[in-house]
Amino acid sequence: MSIFTNSVTRATTCAGLSFLAAAAMGSTAFSQELRLLVPAGGTGDGLIELAEQYNDAQPDVRITAQRFPSGDPYSQAVVTQLQSGSGPDLIFTNGGWGALESILDLGSAGRLLDLSDTAIADVVPEAAQDTYWLDGELYGLPLSLLHVGMVYNANLLEEHDIELPADEAGFLEFCAETLDLGFSAASVSGPGPLYMIAAIANTRVYTDNPEWNAQREAGEVTFGESQGWRETFEYYQDMAEAGCFQPGFEAAGIPQLFAAMAGAQVLTGVGPATLMGAVMGMNPEIDLRMTTWVGGGENGRVAIADYNDSLSINAATEHEDAAVAFVEWVAEPAQQAVFAEVAGGTPLSVADTLEFGDRYADLVPYHEAGRVTGLPHTAWRNVEVRDAINAGANGLVTGQFTVDEVLAMLDEAWDD
Repeated sequence: MSIFTNSVTRATTCAGLSFLAAAAMGSTAFSQELRLLVPAGGTGDGLIELAEQYNDAQPDVRITAQRFPSGDPYSQAVVTQLQSGSGPDLIFTNGGWGALESILDLGSAGRLLDLSDTAIADVVPEAAQDTYWLDGELYGLPLSLLHVGMVYNANLLEEHDIELPADEAGFLEFCAETLDLGFSAASVSGPGPLYMIAAIANTRVYTDNPEWNAQREAGEVTFGESQGWRETFEYYQDMAEAGCFQPGFEAAGIPQLFAAMAGAQVLTGVGPATLMGAVMGMNPEIDLRMTTWVGGGENGRVAIADYNDSLSINAATEHEDAAVAFVEWVAEPAQQAVFAEVAGGTPLSVADTLEFGDRYADLVPYHEAGRVTGLPHTAWRNVEVRDAINAGANGLVTGQFTVDEVLAMLDEAWDD
């Protein structure tokens, strides 16, 4: 199903637009004025910082950023603007399939400019070929190697002289301990727990069977028959019942997740490195680190890393040359380093060296040992599967669905 066949019913009118004027424009006339669409948070901050630097260096070009809240509001804004013909020139996108803003979904629908004849073609890592190229066309620039794992507040650990648990059974017990200390063990967005679910499923489904997605595509396996997926949702339900998540998580959006971590109301949160950038933007004094999710215990843990965050160009842009010039500039090592510092992640230029820096030092041994997987949802061609994950998991912890019903929802979404 194309994301543009039903997006009128899925996309909502997005309010609360915020515009960044990188400098006081006055009556100055610029030969090229481009608009950049980004999500609020660390990712958006990183691209806005680069846009400001580019504006300073290119007096004839002005890039203005437009922000929407992270999550569904941003995804819906991308589709709504592209459909209406008022789309931006430059768009923050995600690699692979599986989301409204995913480059292969948008590219296959003719919405993104093919970059295969630009310098970007030489920058895309080998490991990202399948999620950035489709039928000989290239639809975006990877912005960093994005680490996904358990982000934790090192200040809270030190202040209370506690350690993170070694496995999932210990984590459930740990939740009661942290509540006694005055904060929750984990933060999650109830309507959008995708990364938490992916981390739990990683050691139950994908480490034992890396080809699970391909087998599901071939009809050889189903969510309903998968013991690993069943255990994933059962454990998520156990976490909710054990009081692991922050109060009111069932209705909390992603901005509220950021705020809970920034305010030291929670100790950990499972998500991408850009979560760290967003939280540190709210609280520069916080010391955030990332480790793997505790699933699998000491000997079974794996790291998750993917080239997920990307920058693309609207196929309908009237400023193709200027847009390509900006994206090629962003691809240079110096600009990649700026983005990673602000948003989170590891620059492409050093990803293979495993020079991840202090924030991600806990992950290096897993990469050295080859115990790394990608994000499962980047191979899900139907965006409804991701929606079903989020809606099903939230309905499970609010008593609307059973585990069997959630698994059936996923199979139905996949086959739709």
